[in-house]
Amino acid sequence: MKAKGLRACLSHLTLSLGFIVALHAISPPVAGAQAGGSTVSTNSRLLEIWRLYWGEEKEAAILLARQTVARDPQNPDAVFFDGIARAIGNPKFNADRFAEEFVSCLRTKADLARFVGMLYLWLLADEEAAEYFNKAIWQDATDASSHTLLGLVYYRMARIKEGAVQYDSPERLQQARRSLETAIRLEPNNAMACYYLGNVFCKLDDAGAARRTYEQALAIEPDNWHARANLASLLLRMKHKDQALAQIDYLERTVPARQALWATYRQAFDADLEMFRF
Repeated sequence: MKAKGLRACLSHLTLSLGFIVALHAISPPVAGAQAGGSTVSTNSRLLEIWRLYWGEEKEAAILLARQTVARDPQNPDAVFFDGIARAIGNPKFNADRFAEEFVSCLRTKADLARFVGMLYLWLLADEEAAEYFNKAIWQDATDASSHTLLGLVYYRMARIKEGAVQYDSPERLQQARRSLETAIRLEPNNAMACYYLGNVFCKLDDAGAARRTYEQALAIEPDNWHARANLASLLLRMKHKDQALAQIDYLERTVPARQALWATYRQAFDADLEMFRF
């Protein structure tokens, strides 16, 4: 299936799930009601799949989804990405049927709203994605994944383009910061939230907080080369060139498949040029 066909298929799937959300009357819970707490193990596996997918490692993301669904056929994270994998290259993919089987493995209204938000995020419809992540949080304020993904959406929405001029909205960056900090408070081992929070702090010119957050991400996930590469650029910005180059040395040893990229970093650092991956 070509990209245009896949987009149409995902759009159809989004509408199907959105209709189901409407039937379930997703809305803020009654004041004083207790959040049920998501029973779905979304946080680490879902975020790892997202990280791989957005890190241009789509085959690894799809493989992880399929491995997960093989072990746990009712895991919504795996079912979601397995559905995406099946949609790619399959002109006979039935979005309505997938929506039905997908919804059958969800356990809460928060899960349903979050996954509709994920589809909108996949389609780069950030406003709609933010709406559904907020709906998920209304239903379950303890869902670290929804806070993480909402922070990621706000982070993306912070980039404003006006003709040839691009800049970041401080208001959106602060929204992203609050969402990501909430996610980390709920789940301290959330490496993806730490990584994106480090990016937010970089854009807010808070180098100290950015460094601490990148290092927190790497303490959780030492192989997160996106966080390590941005930490290297941040160290260069902070005039710690030797430490920045030491990070590149580490990446050359541990991620040899990207030697060409590390050579580009080394050349840039030799010229005192930063190379953030935002």
